[in-house]
Amino acid sequence: MENSNKAFSVKGLACIGEGENGHVYRLDEETIIKVMDKKTVNDALIEREKKNAREAFVLGVPTAISYQIADVDGSPGIIYEKLEGKTIQELVADDPERMEELVAKEARLLKRVHQIHVPEETALSPLEELFLERLRDVSEFMTVSEVEQLQKLIGTLSGRRNYIHGDYHHGNVIVNGKELFLIDMFNSSYGHPMYDLMSHYMLGAQIAKADPKAVEKLYGWKSERVLAAWDCFVEAYFEERSAVERKMLSDMVVFYSWVRQLVYLKRLKFLTNDMRNAIVAQARSEFFPYIDEKIIDYKNEIERMR
Repeated sequence: MENSNKAFSVKGLACIGEGENGHVYRLDEETIIKVMDKKTVNDALIEREKKNAREAFVLGVPTAISYQIADVDGSPGIIYEKLEGKTIQELVADDPERMEELVAKEARLLKRVHQIHVPEETALSPLEELFLERLRDVSEFMTVSEVEQLQKLIGTLSGRRNYIHGDYHHGNVIVNGKELFLIDMFNSSYGHPMYDLMSHYMLGAQIAKADPKAVEKLYGWKSERVLAAWDCFVEAYFEERSAVERKMLSDMVVFYSWVRQLVYLKRLKFLTNDMRNAIVAQARSEFFPYIDEKIIDYKNEIERMR
């Protein structure tokens, strides 16, 4: 299938999922359609998601095939191959005792896709470019010196061509029998593995630490389980390292996660300017004063991470 102007309607269809930019409906036994919010997603962005999903599939990333773009009741949509199964988020909510098993599989899947080298002729973009673009968008909340410090820290992740999902968390991994598949390929890209580790930490353990009720509402898991899941994830992703080394690597991810938190200040629509300023104030105490020191401390580990 190729791009098409064919019109679809989702009236009467069951909504089987929703995300930041739209909703997912089952079309039939073999296909689903992801309908975007036309207020936030333009034609260029929807073409980007379709392109990224197809490119990832070609590279060997376990994901659904993207078929075509369509008009859905006046909004843009993408038709995908339907993947059977539930997300890790759903499975652990149903059976909390499976958390360690599933999160370990999730971590090893991410480690495996990070081994995929993205060639020069790829249609994917470096995730670093997106981070620098978003940093420019939020620069009004920081001093010139702070922006330069963030640019310097992002620069330590430059030069890698590892495949990166770009939004890796428990809700974007589907389990089908013994197989795991990635969904929501909007930010598929290439870069340093740290970008996906930041995402996983921020969209789980960080929320659990800051607002236990919010993470329980988001995941349907107890906040203690979300925090334990991060420890399980780190243990499996860095399984060849000692317990002491894994603790240091976890601390490194937590520190680097400040980058994602700050460049996403405007992406999180529920944040008020007062809340954004409060986050920056916290960063001035816990993050900015230590950047130069941590760049030196973590240099070898950042280079080693493959």
